[in-house]
Amino acid sequence: MDEFILVALLVALGWLLGVIAFFRAMAQSRRIRVLEQALAERGMIPAMPAMPVDQAFAAAQPAADMAAPAPQAPATAAAPPPAPPAPAEAMPWELPSAPRPASVPASEPAPVLAFGAAASDAAASAAAAPADAAPADMTATAAKPARRKRPSLEEQLTLRWGVWAGAIAIILAGVFLIRYAIDQGWLTPAVRVTMGFALGLALVVAAEWLRRHPLAQHLAAGMNPSHVPPALAGAGVALCFGNVYAAYGLFELLAAGIAFVALAAVAFGALALALLQGPLIAAIGLVAAFVTPALVATDTPNAMALFAYLLAVCGAAFALVGARAWVWLAWTAIGFGVGWGFLWLGTTKANQAELAVLLLYANGLLALALFLLPRAAYATEIGRLIGWVAVTLLALLALVGGIEAEHAFSAVLATMLFAGLTYLAAWRVPRIDFLPVLALALAAGLLASWGVGKVPAPGEPIGVIEGTATGYMPTALVPEAVQPFLTALMLLGGLFLLASFALQWRVPRPWRLATLGAAGPLVLAMIGFAKVRVFATDTMWAFAALLLAAVMLGCTERLLRARAKPRFERAAGIFALGVAGALALAVAMGLQRFWLTVAVAALLPAIAYVALQVRLPALRWGAAALVPVVAARLLFNPYVAEYPLGSLPILNWLLWGYGAPAVCAWAAARLFEIQRDDWLVGLLEILALLFATVLVVLQLRHLFGAGTLTADYEFAEAATQTLALAALSLLVLHLNRRMPRPVLGLAWAALGAAAGWHAVVVLGLALNPLVTNEPVGSLPILNLLLAGFLAPGLIALAYRALPETAPERVAGFPVRAALGGAGLVWGLVWLTLETRRWFQGPEIGFGRATDAEWYAYSGVWLAYGGALLALGLRTGSRPIRLAALAVVTLTVCKVFLSDMAELTGILRVLSFLGLGFALIAIGWLYQRFVFPPRAAGPDEEEEEEAAPDQPAAPHAAPAAPSPAPGS
Repeated sequence: MDEFILVALLVALGWLLGVIAFFRAMAQSRRIRVLEQALAERGMIPAMPAMPVDQAFAAAQPAADMAAPAPQAPATAAAPPPAPPAPAEAMPWELPSAPRPASVPASEPAPVLAFGAAASDAAASAAAAPADAAPADMTATAAKPARRKRPSLEEQLTLRWGVWAGAIAIILAGVFLIRYAIDQGWLTPAVRVTMGFALGLALVVAAEWLRRHPLAQHLAAGMNPSHVPPALAGAGVALCFGNVYAAYGLFELLAAGIAFVALAAVAFGALALALLQGPLIAAIGLVAAFVTPALVATDTPNAMALFAYLLAVCGAAFALVGARAWVWLAWTAIGFGVGWGFLWLGTTKANQAELAVLLLYANGLLALALFLLPRAAYATEIGRLIGWVAVTLLALLALVGGIEAEHAFSAVLATMLFAGLTYLAAWRVPRIDFLPVLALALAAGLLASWGVGKVPAPGEPIGVIEGTATGYMPTALVPEAVQPFLTALMLLGGLFLLASFALQWRVPRPWRLATLGAAGPLVLAMIGFAKVRVFATDTMWAFAALLLAAVMLGCTERLLRARAKPRFERAAGIFALGVAGALALAVAMGLQRFWLTVAVAALLPAIAYVALQVRLPALRWGAAALVPVVAARLLFNPYVAEYPLGSLPILNWLLWGYGAPAVCAWAAARLFEIQRDDWLVGLLEILALLFATVLVVLQLRHLFGAGTLTADYEFAEAATQTLALAALSLLVLHLNRRMPRPVLGLAWAALGAAAGWHAVVVLGLALNPLVTNEPVGSLPILNLLLAGFLAPGLIALAYRALPETAPERVAGFPVRAALGGAGLVWGLVWLTLETRRWFQGPEIGFGRATDAEWYAYSGVWLAYGGALLALGLRTGSRPIRLAALAVVTLTVCKVFLSDMAELTGILRVLSFLGLGFALIAIGWLYQRFVFPPRAAGPDEEEEEEAAPDQPAAPHAAPAAPSPAPGS
């Protein structure tokens, strides 16, 4: 057993010394960098790179904090320069106010000193340096001082590592001596413990004596004096702690309570001694203090005593961090403190009272971490990181404790205390005003994990059996199980709102707390609404949201009165956003289905009007945040088809559900445009155009679906939808002509492209009556083919005719030519299908055609080509003439490739006869109107190249010579 204890002590001691040695080496490295940087500032050595601030807590100090160099003496001066006064002694976190020496230029930046393990020692050494330690000649011609020689391996072995080996040897010698005395039977257990403890005290006293009497350190026979005292003190503390535990655990000389007090006393004594002896003793004392509760077992564990002791240990550790700025000690204290909380939760079956003590312990740790560290610590990145980590871990501990406590009211009070501490810390140190966000996360997690069943609203059926309600919820009755949850919700939401508003006047960045005060209550209210009502409508919840909006409105009005200070304008805008959010939440809680969307959309012009009156830029962001909510609600809501729309065409819910949001979005865009025409105005215009388009499309769906939106999509509706999209495109084009807007310029083109795509893909391919054999109507001309093919073709030609519709080319694609070609092709398709309807009746699906029908196609195509040719000749349009030739060419191909085989008898004769006469007539027309004969001039000896529309006649007769002048 003794051998096992000895090995365990050696392993633990070796690990501890290794960790301490690492941190000591880091501290010495930091100290060297600080000194090199200070010397570089004075021009004594080449400039060194700046030290990273995350090595330790850093504070910007003027150059007077180090030993200032002697003023530069003139070349003729015989007397040495006077020494500067030594700076006043300052704590590591304080910023000395000593003036800069005259030898340092005013523009020179002050050196940055990092206060790590040896910061105070460096300051003391600099202050105690004699005045004549500076070089005698600081002129520009002075020789560069030699670099400091790094200690050799021999020096390291003998002066530093030998000291630590000696301390370990002393400990082992004491262990071996005691073991020998035990084997010989010389010592009783009480004597052994007493001697070991006395030896430990003697080593501590010797270490302190050596530290206070530098001359006596020569007794160390060549050892480095700066390492001897902490080595002896560490050995003494370890011996004292080990002997106290031996008296309790091995020899049973002490009761559990007395042993606990004795071990704790040794640990706290080591932490106090660390102020004199350095970080080695602090590490030993901290580990000993946190290990003590695990070493001393008791049959009646006391949570109050345990956590009070742990708070005392963490308090001592953070106080030591504040005095010496040992960053590793802060991390260690946080880790051990939070770890003990989770360890206790995992190994103890605690009752409600004990869990309340745990929650109080978490808040105590938070207070120590936030208020024992000096304010200067939070001016550094590493200090703020410690705040983040500490509060996050403690919030997690409090959340787990609150869940384990089954959300008792103690958990709610602990969460409120937690939030209050973070707000108090933000008021004390504005640099950590982000910490209340973690408190909000804790409150949200506590409420979200609360087990609350859905509560029916007043008058809502409680149970239903075979379609019959078994009971109804009484009016104004809140179940007892929900009352604690609602109380916690109101207390937490009110705390975040009021605390954030109260601190607006005491922090330099009030908008950050304003964001928390506006968003916190809304987030908690949404969580509560989801837990209790499961997003079902409830007028009481809506009234509570309106009350919240009224309170935030009061906060906004109070901040607006302080707008003379620019820092309050942003905060006022954020609270105004909170008002809009609370109103939207009230609408969501009190309304359902389509009215919900209409009410949320109505907030857009309301926000725009308020923004116009009070000129708060933040309100524009609030309106922008509502845009995707309204859009998702109307454009991506699969339940719209299930709403009770009504049976009346046009005058149904769709007019309100989509028309009202479209008007609201457009009105908000115009109001925001008064202030500034930016991306928000364009976004609202896009939203309004989307709603208007969807309104038209769904109204047509409702009309053709006999009051529903789920009917089959047929050719008649598809043709009407195509015409509607085209008409909307022309309407937006007209609006853009009268009120030019970038969004309108894109919208009409997008609507026109959508109409064209729908015409080609849906009408021309998917739902073409040739494919589906759907009846098109029995009337000639006035049937579905007119709407499905001729009308889109005419609209395409109208687009082609309007000069402002499209450029000639876009990315090399001939846009206007494509529009004209599409219109002419669609006209040919309409004529062809109308001809088939004449012969086949309403159902024109693919099938065998008669000879008369097949002949009629040739005649109709020739007539269409002739009409196009006549139009092209009349207007002088070459593209129309080319289109006519294309139609005639198609007819020629049909006649020669198909009619020759398909037609028989007189119809074949008439087909070729008609085609022949038509081609001859076309040739005559071209010769008469397009390419008329042109006589060559008297001086033209060669034939000139003709223009495209006016070619020269190749066989023109020579013109008569001009008469001579005077004849």
